[in-house]
Amino acid sequence: MAKSINSANKKKGTLSNSKQVVKLKSKQSSSITHQKNIPTDTKKERAREKAIEKSRQVQKNTSSKKKKTPSTTHLANVQSVHMEDEVKNKTPKKVDVSVGSSNIKAKEKNVKKKENIRSNLKEKSAKKEVSKASDKKETKKTKKSIDSSKKLDSEKQTVSSKEKEPKKQTVSSKEKESRKQKVISKEKPVKEDKPKLEKKSVSSFLSFIFTKRIIHLIVFIVLSFLLVYGVYFLFFRHDKTVSLDSYDSLNSLILDGTDIVAVGSSNFRYSDSVEYTGGNEQAKVIKYNKKGEVLFETAFTEGILSKYYSIVLTDDGYVTVGSYELDQDDRINIGLIVFYDKEGNIVWKNELATSKDTIFYDVDTVSDGYIVVGQSLSDQDLENGAVIVKYSTSGSLVWKKYFGNTDSTTFRGVEVAKDRIYAVGLDQKDIGILACFQADGQYSWHKEYLYTDDLGLSDIYYFKDNLYVVGGKKVLDSELVDEERDTSNTDALLLKYSIDGNLLFEKTFGGSNLEHYNSLTAYGNNLYVVGYSNSTDSGLKIFTDGINKAGIFVKYDLDGEMEKKTVYGGSNDDNLTGIVTDNSNLYITGYSNSKDGNLLSSHENGRDYFGKLVKVDSRLRVLFIK
Repeated sequence: MAKSINSANKKKGTLSNSKQVVKLKSKQSSSITHQKNIPTDTKKERAREKAIEKSRQVQKNTSSKKKKTPSTTHLANVQSVHMEDEVKNKTPKKVDVSVGSSNIKAKEKNVKKKENIRSNLKEKSAKKEVSKASDKKETKKTKKSIDSSKKLDSEKQTVSSKEKEPKKQTVSSKEKESRKQKVISKEKPVKEDKPKLEKKSVSSFLSFIFTKRIIHLIVFIVLSFLLVYGVYFLFFRHDKTVSLDSYDSLNSLILDGTDIVAVGSSNFRYSDSVEYTGGNEQAKVIKYNKKGEVLFETAFTEGILSKYYSIVLTDDGYVTVGSYELDQDDRINIGLIVFYDKEGNIVWKNELATSKDTIFYDVDTVSDGYIVVGQSLSDQDLENGAVIVKYSTSGSLVWKKYFGNTDSTTFRGVEVAKDRIYAVGLDQKDIGILACFQADGQYSWHKEYLYTDDLGLSDIYYFKDNLYVVGGKKVLDSELVDEERDTSNTDALLLKYSIDGNLLFEKTFGGSNLEHYNSLTAYGNNLYVVGYSNSTDSGLKIFTDGINKAGIFVKYDLDGEMEKKTVYGGSNDDNLTGIVTDNSNLYITGYSNSKDGNLLSSHENGRDYFGKLVKVDSRLRVLFIK
């Protein structure tokens, strides 16, 4: 039958076309369907196996590259089908379609069953890598090459329809899956972010409105406060008792072991220990530990106005001196001496009252009591001017002496040495004085210094058999010394006297405005002095406007040579009032109302005054400020 078919094809001249079909099929499916001397069963099986292997290789390549299945195989199959159509159309209808008879059909059925079993087994093993649609496509391609020419028309339709379906399924399923995954991965955060963004925008808008309202409320409160304060300031600023919101000052201090005890005055607006006195300034005693922490703070509550200027240590407490005003109608200062125990409780007090003002400025101890100096004025001629008083250890008056007999004469500092009493101050208008008294108060001698400022000589310190005195001196031309001697230029002054009153040296410091030294101490081979300055050309970095004061701290050797100088304060009013030493560190008192500079501790606002306690080492490095 094979010969008759070939001979029939030769007669019609269609052999070349059938060879082309066979050649194309061999390229695409690698199966040879018509060979001589080879049984059809084996040919079909080999062709099918080769086609399946080739399809697996193609699908593996496509899956590894993760790209769409190339369409070359499908095009080649389509071309082969078209070629078979041409062969079919050109072959004569007389060709014996029943090649191989019924036995061949039976064999073909068996082969098909075997092939289906094999393909099912192979498809199950290849499910993870190859889709079902692609396997069906390749198996149906191999079936087409086995079928006879009669079934070509029907096979062509089924093959073409089935080829199109898996192609559409594979391409669409893969693409749809990949696209769905991409869309899901992209859409999920968008769906989740939109409400969050909307919530954030709404919440930010609400917070903005809420913040804006709060700002408006704060501005309204501040403006209202400023308005009320402005009215208060305009109408009440001249009243002595309410002129300041807060006033606090430290004027002197002592060391009690490792504790520091200071005195001054305050209205206690920012005190944690004493109730606010409503603007009235009251004398205060405050005690610190070595870290600057407050151990107690107490006020002298008698009268309407009081101040402490100095303090001295005793065996079982502290003695302070100052003055107070008894009532609002009679504004007369009364000299005051008060003894406190070490917990801040008043043990006893005494006072010196005259027809005019009496103020105690300084105190020192003797073996059987206390020596107090100051100023006491009265209508009696013999009880007027600078005053020196002795009190017993129980606070009773022992004796009282006066010096100068003028309203401008005052003693501001006292030092007991060599069984003598030395007092310094001001005589008349601008004449500084150093006076010496016997232990019983009898006058010995005095020395004048020309010409001091309005405060005169402020403090005296006995050290290594010499007396060191500080104060202020007027800077005058030689032609003006016999005139009024009014000037706004004064220098800070340091004097050294022998024990007999001989002036050993005179040192001044300052610029073109005001300078004054308030207090001094000494240890080792150095003197340490504190005061104030408002000169911008003194060589110190002073930031005031030339009116307000800045605290100054200067270190000298014992011959009066300046070694170091520095400023404590800011651009407002600052003053250093007292200094003591433990022969290692230095402790300084003062006051400030600057809201800038290096004396800041708390509550600084540029308006209120605050007492200051400063601890420095011998190099003038600040250890703490309170």
